[in-house]
Amino acid sequence: MNGSILIGDVLEKIKEIPDESIDCIITSPPYWGLRDYGTGDAQWGLEGNFNEYLDKLDLLMEECWRVLKKTGTCWINLGDTYSGGGGKAVEQSFNRDRNIDTEANPNTPAKSKYRHRMGKSRFGIPERFYIRCIDNGWIARNHIPWVKGNSMPSSVADRFTNKWESVFFFAKAKKYYFNLDAVRVPTKGEYKPFNRRVREAKRLKVSGDEGAIIMAKMTDEEEGHTDKNGFRIKTKYGDLITETKQIYDSDAKTKNIKSPTGSAERTLIDLNTNVERNMESRNRSALRGKNPGDVFEINTRPFAKAHFATFPPALPEKILKCACPKGGVVLDPFFGAGTVGLVADQLELNWIGIELKEEYAEIAKKRIGDQEKLTKHL
Repeated sequence: MNGSILIGDVLEKIKEIPDESIDCIITSPPYWGLRDYGTGDAQWGLEGNFNEYLDKLDLLMEECWRVLKKTGTCWINLGDTYSGGGGKAVEQSFNRDRNIDTEANPNTPAKSKYRHRMGKSRFGIPERFYIRCIDNGWIARNHIPWVKGNSMPSSVADRFTNKWESVFFFAKAKKYYFNLDAVRVPTKGEYKPFNRRVREAKRLKVSGDEGAIIMAKMTDEEEGHTDKNGFRIKTKYGDLITETKQIYDSDAKTKNIKSPTGSAERTLIDLNTNVERNMESRNRSALRGKNPGDVFEINTRPFAKAHFATFPPALPEKILKCACPKGGVVLDPFFGAGTVGLVADQLELNWIGIELKEEYAEIAKKRIGDQEKLTKHL
């Protein structure tokens, strides 16, 4: 099934995928009430009520849980809709609720709870979806703002233009595959001398046999920004953190020193060894690069062959580099133009796509560039 596009309804086609066979799921369901894809009642996003849309997403997430390995992760990009600014589905929702209100109490003026209380409001669909997933047992690891520097301009004058969307990062279990090193921000280490100003530092007065101070407590700044040789560690992103202590008595390496409470004794050479090991471990991690953080600043990219929005390849690329092991299997339940499959192919990963519209599946096949890809039809 690897490298295949399953054409048909997502809730039916995903049942063809074996249990716990997928390493990573990346997808973006059609947003509610915004676009008619011309595929009739089977398409997502034109449900008469946004709660019906969320109920269908719940069913999909149950299937995603089933097919995902215990070490797998699920990444969902989901946008929102404004009441009064949406399309057909929003108006259907308002009209339906207004009719229900009127039928329930004919003597009360008709007022849809959505139209009455949510005029011009965001529906909060991504947040509602996120909470449902947590309530249903998913481990929510990040709510990532996908910031689009080149977002479409808007004529709206009474609120700010939307320039970001949500990407939700879920795990199935507490321990899962995640390779942070693959997406770290590169840093360049630079060592500069640091004047410790020992006499001005707050000292931990630990005395040896002859009463000499053999270890001093540095200031917080010195503690966090110097290595064991007294050098300040700098990068273009800021200081690296170390946990080193400065030893001021060159003859003290074989002496015993007491802890601040006087309850235990440790040899200074043991202290040096532990501190050095800890410092080297943390510096190795820091020099590999910086954690990129939970904001994805990725511009959109046009795709002329499709009238619908497509992922910029940089988005699934970043996710797959850290979230899918070599040779792993990636699933996109709303395959569209096949960007997730395209990037997975480039990273030498296996992939499966599900797409309702055969026209889009053909676009994806040509885009990925392999006409021999297995395609299963309705």
